[in-house]
Amino acid sequence: MQMIPDDEPVKVEIWNAVGMSVYKTSLQFNNGTAQMKLGSVAPGIYLMQLNDTKGNRFIFKFVVE
Repeated sequence: MQMIPDDEPVKVEIWNAVGMSVYKTSLQFNNGTAQMKLGSVAPGIYLMQLNDTKGNRFIFKFVVE
């Protein structure tokens, strides 16, 4: 879910626990929400970075079970 409304796409990058980039894409939010499918990502802890067109960077930690 998007907390700061923005119609522009964001760049997404995801890293695994050892710092290896495992996924990169652009993501478009629609009505404040977006979905990603990470089908081939192994279970573990990951960091996701979102960069918007205004230069803001958001980092999230998540777990894939």
